[in-house]
Amino acid sequence: MTYLLKNRSLAVMLGGLLVFSACKKDSDSDAAPAPVVDPVTVTDAKPADTLTLKGQNFSATITGNTVKVGDVEATVVSATATEI
Repeated sequence: MTYLLKNRSLAVMLGGLLVFSACKKDSDSDAAPAPVVDPVTVTDAKPADTLTLKGQNFSATITGNTVKVGDVEATVVSATATEI
């Protein structure tokens, strides 16, 4: 401690380093918003039926979306930012 007091420039440099390292950018802040699915009520759907999910922030490409019903992955046949 007395070494840092005698060498103020070193103390200032270390203090500045701590300030800049504490202010680093959060890596998730640039992430796309999470998809939001509008409420779905399906009572008579059977395997191989085609259903439409509506919502927000979907990928506009088919391969950019993953839809699961329980543990089973569904096949996405079309996609927009608001409808799969």
